[in-house]
Amino acid sequence: MDNIISRTKKAGSGGHIVVVGAGFIGLEVVEALSQIGMAVTLIEDRSSVLPLLDPEITHPISTELTIKGVRVLVSNRVIGFHEKNQFVDVELASGERITADTVILSIGVKPDSILAEKSGLAIDNRKAIIVNEFMQTSDENIYAVGDVVTTPYCITPRQTYLPLGGPANRMARIAADHITLGSNNTDPYRGSFGTSIVRVFDCVAGKTGLSENDCIRLNKPYAISSISGPSHASYYPGSNTISLKVTYDPETGKILGGQAVGGRDGVDKRLDVLATALAGNLTINDLSHLDLSYAPPFGSARDVINTVGFLGNNIKSNMITPVYTLSHHDNSILLPIVIDVRDSMSASVHPIPGPENGGCESNRVINIPLESIRDRIEEIRQLSNNRGIITVCNLGKLSYFASRILAAHNIPVKSLQGGLKLLRGQLIDTLSKPEPTQPTNHSNISTTSSPLSSSPSSSKVTSTSVEELDVCGIACPGPIMAIRKSLPNIPPGGQLKVIASDSGFYNDFKSFCRLNNLNIISLTKTDGKVIGQFEVPGGNIDISQTIASNNVTPQSNDNLLQSNSKDMSLVVFSGELDKVLAAFVLANGAIAMGGKVTMFFTFWGLNALRTQHDNHQHKDNDHMNHSNLQLMDKMLRLMLPSNADSLPLSNLQMGGLGPIAMKLQMKQKHLPNLPDLMNDAIKGGVRIVACTMSMSALGILESDLIENVELGGVADFLDASSRSKTTLFI
Repeated sequence: MDNIISRTKKAGSGGHIVVVGAGFIGLEVVEALSQIGMAVTLIEDRSSVLPLLDPEITHPISTELTIKGVRVLVSNRVIGFHEKNQFVDVELASGERITADTVILSIGVKPDSILAEKSGLAIDNRKAIIVNEFMQTSDENIYAVGDVVTTPYCITPRQTYLPLGGPANRMARIAADHITLGSNNTDPYRGSFGTSIVRVFDCVAGKTGLSENDCIRLNKPYAISSISGPSHASYYPGSNTISLKVTYDPETGKILGGQAVGGRDGVDKRLDVLATALAGNLTINDLSHLDLSYAPPFGSARDVINTVGFLGNNIKSNMITPVYTLSHHDNSILLPIVIDVRDSMSASVHPIPGPENGGCESNRVINIPLESIRDRIEEIRQLSNNRGIITVCNLGKLSYFASRILAAHNIPVKSLQGGLKLLRGQLIDTLSKPEPTQPTNHSNISTTSSPLSSSPSSSKVTSTSVEELDVCGIACPGPIMAIRKSLPNIPPGGQLKVIASDSGFYNDFKSFCRLNNLNIISLTKTDGKVIGQFEVPGGNIDISQTIASNNVTPQSNDNLLQSNSKDMSLVVFSGELDKVLAAFVLANGAIAMGGKVTMFFTFWGLNALRTQHDNHQHKDNDHMNHSNLQLMDKMLRLMLPSNADSLPLSNLQMGGLGPIAMKLQMKQKHLPNLPDLMNDAIKGGVRIVACTMSMSALGILESDLIENVELGGVADFLDASSRSKTTLFI
């Protein structure tokens, strides 16, 4: 490394290095060079970095490299090197030439077995020395260990070449034992699963056993269980998403291999569990029964290892029909309808990409949040006619729930495994993929890792004062709501720096700035934190006019209405705490993204709007007053919850203990409560409308309601709905 630094300084350049080969060593070299300020280009002739792993697992590595300013070129082969003054021109098969100070080749390992070959020892076609279980060569008095020998591959009956540090050390121990103790007192070498791991900046990936590509290459039957979940309890700071992909025998369920990718926390632990499961000949179902350590800083009560086992068992039991892509299925002319069961804000901020990016056509996609699936069963049944349904969510959990609901109603349905988190590993994610840093001539090469910039001018150093907003520990959509509240205080040309611990905030920040016409100055992700900075352009921002308008819905030939409006309407029919809470989370999220929101409360939902104490001084425009209340009105008023704090849960009511336990749980996890969410919504400009017909039916007076509630009827709701991009019934 010192020689590389010395060479670039001597050349008088900022330092541009080309690394050829994106395997484990190549990636580690790239990270080290980037961290000392070198501009790096990584070239790989195969279709993805870390080609030993499946592409959906390695895609986050490519994204992380690009975020850190590394230029990544895959499916690109080097065909020549040319000296150019003190530099090297790297010629690619694509015709491009890249000028570099130094070129580092990391294109694989081959055994240095020339001495063994000349001595007549047995070697294989890769020039690796063939040894037995005690590390003896074909000459029993000569031992060989480490990166020069073959090793049994534990899953298949064959010898292979695995130059890894762990196996090399175990081989050395066995050779020493056999030399000193003999065969009877030496435990023979059992082989290797090829367990490997690498960290690239803030992203970690690895594998053990057979990947899907390995199974295909070996013509070995396999099935897949893929999930995405939190590295530890999601409410505890520092949690990140881990994606697991496990291959197993479709007949016996025996685990064949596993892969994982995620942040710095927890990938190694899961790979080690899977390697141990391989050594113990465990099945996919056995994973669901593993008793793993749990405390919020270290894991979840249902670990991702358990969950991948549950999913595999569901697949074997035909409880779910999995799919791994949204492209063509079953050679059918009529492609399946894709139902995005995420909430409307998530579907709007991160829509399913089009077919040009590996997704599907927009006229096949409809957003029906999970909680609305049962209410729209007949609509879905008509959509599925001769086509079928694929349910989709971000991590695969909600889409599984949705598929079970639809299957119970005899609707043909499949569910996308691993969710969009893993699907996007197979495609060019135009929403999430940062702009690459392109190497230029040496006089312009930066010596620091370039942050994401929205325009060339946005990276200029200015004297503008920068406000700082720390939203660490706040869960989504809290960070974007906090930004939205801060925006009015930022003058034109002013800047805001935001620090968040929510791993999903990296993409949310980009989407928020894009939708609100804010100039991104920088956006980095390091040490588990996302740090973004934007500038408010000249002139005032009308944030109410900048809500996302890119949520895709089927075209009219699917008999579904589409609206050109940018607003959201919610009908809150339920009076249950968890559902009203969800309604206000959605409303605040939409407001934070710049939308206009109307919430229409009817029947039991009206209980959420009642004041803590009845106000017997009725307002002049009360549609009725206390003196006119009939006996039934008074009875209903006594039986119904008196305010938002008295609402029951939809499940686990437990004689009133359930809501108390839930509120305590939310408080301990620093999650917002319902009164706070309601206040935020009102302050944010959410229009809250109470249905007068329902008020009369339940004996509720206007004076019973909280402040800032309007009265309206069906025409009011229909008008708001007709102007809305999305209408939800809760």
